[in-house]
Amino acid sequence: MDIILHHDKFHRRIYKFYRVTKIQKEDQTIRHLLCYYQELACKNYPSEEKMDAVLGRFYDAKFRVRLTNYGCYSLMEYSLSAIEPIFIQDESYQSEALEALFLKLIEPTFDPSVAEGLFERAYEIYESDLLMRQENYATVALQKALKEYFKGTDRDFDSTGSLKDLESITLEGLKGYYEKAKQEETLLLLCSLDEKQSRKTYSLTPKKDYHFKRRNNIRGRFYEDAPTEQCYLQVFYETKTYADDRLYYAMMFLNHLFGGSSSSKLFTIVREKYGLCYSINSMYLGASGILICSAIIEKKDVDATLKAMEEALTSIQKEEYDLEEVRKYYLSLHRGNEDYQETAINNYLSDHFFLDTPRSYLEEEAIQAVSKKDLQEAFSRLEQTFVYVYGGGTDHGKTH
Repeated sequence: MDIILHHDKFHRRIYKFYRVTKIQKEDQTIRHLLCYYQELACKNYPSEEKMDAVLGRFYDAKFRVRLTNYGCYSLMEYSLSAIEPIFIQDESYQSEALEALFLKLIEPTFDPSVAEGLFERAYEIYESDLLMRQENYATVALQKALKEYFKGTDRDFDSTGSLKDLESITLEGLKGYYEKAKQEETLLLLCSLDEKQSRKTYSLTPKKDYHFKRRNNIRGRFYEDAPTEQCYLQVFYETKTYADDRLYYAMMFLNHLFGGSSSSKLFTIVREKYGLCYSINSMYLGASGILICSAIIEKKDVDATLKAMEEALTSIQKEEYDLEEVRKYYLSLHRGNEDYQETAINNYLSDHFFLDTPRSYLEEEAIQAVSKKDLQEAFSRLEQTFVYVYGGGTDHGKTH
C-alpha cells in the first residue's frame, strides 16, 4: 500500500493522471485546447456519442481533462469519477473494469477519419467559453490588471488562454503539441475506498521555488477605457508573504477580515456604510504574494472608494474584529474538506511534490496558532502598490 486516500461522502472512486511542466506563456491556449480535445477524442471511443454511451454504462461515471496550476507549474489533469463498485450489485462492475476504462480514456486519437470533426467540436466549445469570459467585465478587468502588474515576468500569461492565439491553432499543431506533452513528468493515482487498492505511479520529481516573485515595478494608478457602464476597480497590495511563509495563515485570516467574507470590513464599510459599490471582495494569492481588492463602482467614486478601503484597513489595524470567528470559519472549512477524496488528492500532491506549500497534516495546528500579534505583523507587511481602473467612461484613455 503506497497511499491512503479516504472516500468522500458520496462514495465515489476517483482516478487521476497528471502531466506536469513549467508554465510557458505561448502554450497556454493550445494546452487548454488539448484538454478540451482529449475530453472528446478517446482512441477507443472516438465520438461524443460513444464516450457518453460507455460512461453511462459505468454508473454515473464522469471523465474530465483540465488545467490546474501550482505556482509556475502547469498540471494537465485527467480525472475519472464513478460510484464505488462495492456499493453496486453488478458483477460486471468491478474496480478492474473502471481502471481499464480510465487508462483507455486518457489516450486520445488523431485518426484522420475522425480527428478533424473532433478538433472542430473541441475548438467550438473552447471558443464559446472564451467568448463568455470576454463578456464578464469583472474577469476581464482582473486579468488585464494582473497582466499589467506582472508584464515581462514569468507570471505574464493569460491563465485561460486567448481567442487571438486560438485562431492560429490547427489540428496538426495540436497533434504536435500532444507529442511534446507526452514527454512531461507524470503522476498516476488510483484511489478507492479500499486502501489496499490505492497506489501511485509517477516520474514526477518534487518541486520548490515556484512562486511568482518578480514584478513589472509598476506603481500608482492606471486607467483603461472600455465601453462599460460600471467601473471595475482592482487594487493590489504587496504582502511579502508567500505560501511557504510562517505568516501565510495570518495573511489568510487578514484577507478574510478585509474582503474575503460576506461580513468583511470592505462589505460593511464600503458598501453598507457608504454605498459606494455594487459589489466588493478581496483575495489573497499565496503563490504570487499579493492581495487584490476588486470592486464594481461608478467611475466618479474611485477616490471615495479608495478612501473607504483605507478605513476598512484601519479598522483591522485597531483590532475591531473577532479573531475566534475567523478561526472557527477556517477550522470548519478544514474539517469539512477532510470528507472529500479530492481534498486528499490535492493534499497528497502538495505534501509530496509541491513543497513550497503548507503541509496539510499541520493545517489545523497552524490555524489554531494564529494570534492577533501574527495578524498585526501580517498587516504591517501590506503595501498598496497598484490601482487599476477599467471602464466606466472614456475620459482618460490608457494612462498611468
